[in-house]
Amino acid sequence: MNLNKAYHVKIGFIVNMNLKILFCLFFLNSNLIASDADSLDNKGLNWIAVGGTTLVLGGTLIYLWPGLQKSWWKQTGSFHWETTNREMRYKNIDHLGHIYVGMEISKLFTTTTEFWNLPKPYPEYIGPSISTLFLFGIEMKDAYTPEHGFSKVDILSNTLGAWYPFMQKKIPQLKHYNLKYNYWKSDEKDEKNIDFVWDYGGMTYWLSADLAKVLPFENPWPEWLNLAFGYGTTRHSEIRDAMEHRELYVGLDLNLEALPGKSKFLKRTKSLFNGWHFPMPAVKIYPDTKFYLLFYGP
Repeated sequence: MNLNKAYHVKIGFIVNMNLKILFCLFFLNSNLIASDADSLDNKGLNWIAVGGTTLVLGGTLIYLWPGLQKSWWKQTGSFHWETTNREMRYKNIDHLGHIYVGMEISKLFTTTTEFWNLPKPYPEYIGPSISTLFLFGIEMKDAYTPEHGFSKVDILSNTLGAWYPFMQKKIPQLKHYNLKYNYWKSDEKDEKNIDFVWDYGGMTYWLSADLAKVLPFENPWPEWLNLAFGYGTTRHSEIRDAMEHRELYVGLDLNLEALPGKSKFLKRTKSLFNGWHFPMPAVKIYPDTKFYLLFYGP
């Protein structure tokens, strides 16, 4: 497997895995909310929740690990640092992906461990710790494969993503800024016949700001409507890091957490899916100008 294909497989695996964990944990949480709504007021661990979470995580890893081992960990060698410059090919979109996945895994397990009935502040640390350790394990496996290597930037990106939700709780101002993601099939997908999880050209990451809270004065801006700055890339088959292959956007973003619904179930549901940027009006501001009534993708 060549280097370019290997890294596409890597991010594809991580995204696929994250989607599977999301579905399983959301299903688990929904049932626990219905059956154990008052468990947090009782003493002692909620062993049903602990066992369910362990079962889902263990089952997911057992299901996915063989394919991972065969794809890019088949050959092993000695520990070495990554020497390729992925920034030149992927223009940092890969690193944003590491931050985003770290955040989502962290949020998922933080939400799930709230059912464990642990004393505060332990649940706040479990999600970020699981995300950090899990993604560190993947990077360590990469460190012993000839085609990859240990990436310091990936580790920093994973760690930043894993602990950002935690920092948002400790630094109130950070709650008003979130990284979001959306995907729409790019031309490269058909040209290269690749799966959507490898289609970097169809990915756009958004820094979403809650203007109702960010502006330093009273304002009529609705809390459910954010202002977002988007970043996307194109032409990943070319090594040259040309600025015309980067795309910048300004647009509106839907803040799900500000929508009506105060039950525990709805709050957790809105929180889990608030990391997705839903189609909203946007304007491309670089390298050219284009208005989108509803932005699905570049």
